[in-house]
Amino acid sequence: MESPLLEFQGVQDVGLLVFLSAAVAAVVALWGVAQLVGGRTRYGLACLAAAAGPVGAVPALVAGAIGGYRAGDARQGRLSLIASLGLIVLTAAAVAIAFAAGKNAQSVWAAVLVLQVAAAVGVFYTSVYGYLGAVRMSGLMLLRLAAVVALLMILFKPVVSFTPSAGQNRQALAVLLDRSGSMATADQPNLPDRFGQAVQMIQSQQRRIDKHFRPAWYSFARAPQAAESLDDLARQRPEGPGTDGTDIASAIGQAGRQFTPDELAGVLLVSDGIQNAAGSPADQATALGVPVWTVGVGSTEETLAGRRNIAIVSADTPLEVVANNVATITAVVRATGFAGQDIRLELLEEGSDQPAGPDAAQTFRTDKNVETFTAKLKWTPGAAAQTQDQSAQADIRRIRLVVRPDPAETTDADNAMQLHTLITQPQIKVLYVEGSIRPEYKFLKRLLETDPNVQYMGLVRVGGNNFLAQGSIGGKQLAALPSKIEEFKMFDVIILGDLDKNFMPDSQAKLLKQFVSEGGALLMLGGHSSFGPGGWGGTAVEDVLPVKAGAKSAAQDSTPFLPQLTAEGMSHPIFEGIFDYFFGPGARQPDQNMQRLADLKGCVAVETAKSGATVLAVHPSARNAAGPLVVLAVQQFGAGRSAAFTADTTWQWFLPMRALGADSPYHRFWGQLVRWLAGVQAKARQSPTSVVIRPERNYLNLGEQIKLLAKVQDPKGALPPGVQVSATLQPEKQDQQSEKFPLTGSLASGLFEGAIKPASEGKFTLTVTAVDQDGKTLGQDAMPLTVLLHSSEKDRLARNDGLLGQIASASRGRYADISALPDLLDQIIQRQQSRAAAAPQIKTVHLYNFTVLFLVFVCLLTAEWLLRRAWQLQ
Repeated sequence: MESPLLEFQGVQDVGLLVFLSAAVAAVVALWGVAQLVGGRTRYGLACLAAAAGPVGAVPALVAGAIGGYRAGDARQGRLSLIASLGLIVLTAAAVAIAFAAGKNAQSVWAAVLVLQVAAAVGVFYTSVYGYLGAVRMSGLMLLRLAAVVALLMILFKPVVSFTPSAGQNRQALAVLLDRSGSMATADQPNLPDRFGQAVQMIQSQQRRIDKHFRPAWYSFARAPQAAESLDDLARQRPEGPGTDGTDIASAIGQAGRQFTPDELAGVLLVSDGIQNAAGSPADQATALGVPVWTVGVGSTEETLAGRRNIAIVSADTPLEVVANNVATITAVVRATGFAGQDIRLELLEEGSDQPAGPDAAQTFRTDKNVETFTAKLKWTPGAAAQTQDQSAQADIRRIRLVVRPDPAETTDADNAMQLHTLITQPQIKVLYVEGSIRPEYKFLKRLLETDPNVQYMGLVRVGGNNFLAQGSIGGKQLAALPSKIEEFKMFDVIILGDLDKNFMPDSQAKLLKQFVSEGGALLMLGGHSSFGPGGWGGTAVEDVLPVKAGAKSAAQDSTPFLPQLTAEGMSHPIFEGIFDYFFGPGARQPDQNMQRLADLKGCVAVETAKSGATVLAVHPSARNAAGPLVVLAVQQFGAGRSAAFTADTTWQWFLPMRALGADSPYHRFWGQLVRWLAGVQAKARQSPTSVVIRPERNYLNLGEQIKLLAKVQDPKGALPPGVQVSATLQPEKQDQQSEKFPLTGSLASGLFEGAIKPASEGKFTLTVTAVDQDGKTLGQDAMPLTVLLHSSEKDRLARNDGLLGQIASASRGRYADISALPDLLDQIIQRQQSRAAAAPQIKTVHLYNFTVLFLVFVCLLTAEWLLRRAWQLQ
C-alpha cells in the first residue's frame, strides 16, 4: 500500500501556520474582550471561547443553545446547536484528513488553522446574525469559511504525495538455514557445531537484515520448513525426523513459490553443501530469477570422518578354479573413522572361522580417517571328498571375505562378502607344442582351453628357438620345452605339432621317451616338419611313436580325403559315437542322414605302423609299399600311451557343425583322443549343469542397483540351445513379495548378466536358476543378500565448496565462508539500495489551481456581499 503525505509548495514554513492560527485566536480573543468591555457579556464570552478553537467553541455554542432554550429563545438555541454540530463534524473531518495525510506538522497545523478560522466564523455569525435564522446564517457562514479556505490554499499551495509504505520499500530476503544431520558436526573441539556457528553469525547481523529487508526465515533438511522468527529458526536443531538428508534444490524452490521475483531481493543460503537428494540445486537457482548468495559452514577436510564404518566394497575371484591350484582373490576395503588402527581381512572357507591358509589374510594400517586399500589373498581349494552322491551336484565352494566388526561401526552388514566358485577336477594336463601359429593350432588350442576336463598349456615357436607360452598348469608356466623329467611330469599328455627335431635336443627327446614310458602320453600331429620330414626318424621320440616316421625326404600326400576307419577303429573309444561320419571297412560309406565332414587336405606318408601298434584309420585311396597310408595309429608304450595322427586340417570339421557344440564330431574326436591317451574314459564329468552366482556385493542400500553375473556350464562345457537364466529375490519376511529379474548372456561363453534393484529393504535369498527350452531346471545357485535403509547424509562431511559455488554462479550471486557473512551482506544491501534508487518516483497530487481558486474566492465573497445586501445587513 501507499501512504499519503500533505505538503505545501507555497508557504512551506510550519511556523507561519502556527503564527496565523495564533493570530486568528488572538484577534478573536481581543474582540471578545472588547465586547465584554462594551457590555455585551454573552457575545464577549463566546468570542473568548472561539479563541481556544473547537475545544472552546463547541462547549460555548452548546452552552449558548441551552441558554437560548431556557430563555425561551428557541431560534437562538437552535442556531447555536447547529453551529456546534457543524463545528464538531468539521473538526472530525480535519483530524481524519490530518491523520490520512501522514500526521506531519504541516498537515496538523493546517487543520488547526482551518478549525480556528471555522470556530471564529461560527461564533461570529452565530452571535451577530443569529436573528437571520438557521438557513440564512448557515449560508453566510459557509460562504465566508469557504472563501477563507480558498485564500489559504492560494497562499500555501497544498499537495498530497503518495509514497510506498515501509513494507513495500523493503524487499523480502529469504534466509535458508541447513538443519540436516551433517550440520550437527563439531569441526573443532570446544566450538559450536555447524548449525550453532551459523545461527550465531546470522544473529550478529540480524539488525542489519531487519533494517534493509523483510526477512523470511526457513530451515531445511529433507524438506524446507518456515520459521516465524530467527529465534524460532534457532530452535529447529539438526536432529530428529527428516534430518537424515539434504535437499538444497527443494529449499531454493520454496523461496520461489513464496515470493515473486519483484518481491524477493534474493536468497541467503547457509549450508555445508552436502546435497544427497535428487534434483540440481544450480538449475533450481537459475530458474528462481534472483541471486542466491551461498554461505559455507564447516571444514573442507576430505578426511573428516562421517559415520564410522568398515566396508568390503568389492571382491573378485575366478568363477572356476581347479582343485589343488592357487587362486587369487582381490578385494577392496574402505575404512571410515578408524585412523591409526589395524584392519584385518580374512578369507574363510564354509564352516570355518579361521583363514583358509597362510596367505588367506592380510592386515593394513590405516593412516587417514577415510582410506581405501586393496588386498590380494591366496586360496588353494582342495579336492572334493569322493562320495556315492558325487554325481548329484557340482562342486561349488562357498568362501567368505570377512573383516571382524568393530563395536564403533554403524553397521556390520558390509563387513562380509560371500563368493561362490566352481571347483573342477581336471584329470588331463596337456602341453601342446607347435612350430608355427597355423589354423590347426588355433582351433585345437581353443578346444583344449574350453574343455572342462583339461588344464591347458601351449608353447608355440615365434622365431628361432623362442617359444610363446600360453596357459599354465597349476599356476606354473614353462617358457621353453621341458628340460627336466620333473617338468615333463607336470603333464599327462604332450602334443607335438609341426615342429622340427632341430628344436628338441637328443637329451630332451630321451626325457620325453622316459616320460611316456613311466605313464605319460605323446601325440604327434601331421605337418611339413613332423614325422620323417621333420627329422624325427631314428630318434628317441620315434621309439615312442606307434609308426616308423620315415626318412626326412618322405613325401607329403596332398590328396583330399575323408579317413577310413579300420575294424579296430570302429570300436575304439576314440571314435565312440562318431564313427558314422567316416568310411568304414568293406567299403562302408558314411551315414547319408548325417552332414558329411569336409575332406582333409592330405597327410604325412609315414613308412608303416609298428608291430605292436593298432591302426585305427587309413587313407581310403593313397598307399605305399606297406599298404594304405596310416592316418591314425595308437599303441601302449611302457606304462604310457602314444598316438600318431598324420593329417593336420581337421579344423575344417569345426565350423560346419559348430551348432552341435561339444557333440560335434570335431569336439568328440579330439576330446576322446586326448582322454584315451591320458587313460580316462571318454565320458563327461559325473556332475550336472553347474550354476555359479556372482553379485557385485552381498549388500546394498535401498534404491541402489547392483550388477549380477552368473556362470552356467553343462557337464560338457557348453549349453544346449534355448537355455534361459533368471534371478529371484525371496524375502525372509512373509509379508514381502518375491521379485524376479531376467539375465541375458551368451551360450558360447556361458556367462549371463543382469541388474538387481530391490523394491524393499530387508534380508533376501538371491537365487539364479537355469532352465532348458522345456522349462526343466538344469541347475541353480543361491546366496544371501541384505538390503539396507541408508542415508548418505554423514558418509562425507567435508564442506562442498564446489556445489555452493555453482549455485551462486548460476544465479549471479556470490559464495563466501561463514566468517565473511558481514562483507557478503554489505554487497546484498548495496545491490538493494541501487535497485531502490531506480524504483519509480513518489506520486504527487496538486490540490490547488491559482486561477480556479482565485475565481472561487472572488465568487464566494461576491455571493456573501450580495446576500448581505439582499438581507440588508451591514
